[in-house]
Amino acid sequence: MTGLPPYWWSRNADEILWLEISDREDFGTDLTHYVDRADGSLMPSYRLARDEVNLSDIVFHYDLAWDGIRSWSRVAGPFQEWDEAWEIELDGPYRLQRAVTYKRLFEAGLPIERILKGLPISREESRHLPFIFDSKGLRLAQTYLAKLPRRITEIFPQLAEPLEK
Repeated sequence: MTGLPPYWWSRNADEILWLEISDREDFGTDLTHYVDRADGSLMPSYRLARDEVNLSDIVFHYDLAWDGIRSWSRVAGPFQEWDEAWEIELDGPYRLQRAVTYKRLFEAGLPIERILKGLPISREESRHLPFIFDSKGLRLAQTYLAKLPRRITEIFPQLAEPLEK
């Protein structure tokens, strides 16, 4: 045991950014997903939403159908659970003045990778990052909800828009 908190963002109150990755048509009104997988194990997004998403956190919405981030919302309600799903109410969506396409994310792969490698990550289960890297470069993680490091706003200043409101 290293004494580090369970997540890399746990000791930094400025880390309030999340990324919802989905092809939903109703982005921005809520975060919602299934509680568990077919095998009965909990979805990673369940624990994150239940234990880590806080009131007033900012959620960016990556639209898989559009292939980019073009809106954001603010967490406006508590975590709620039903039989097979969970939900968190959001205030939004609000359009970004300038969207961040997958192409732009991919082109910024090296600076993004440097930021992610510089995070104080102590063990595998504490990652929950929106991007992974392989021999072809940056790819989206196969997840519904991920923690977006605030330093990403250094590369994409438009993602800092909600922090100023």
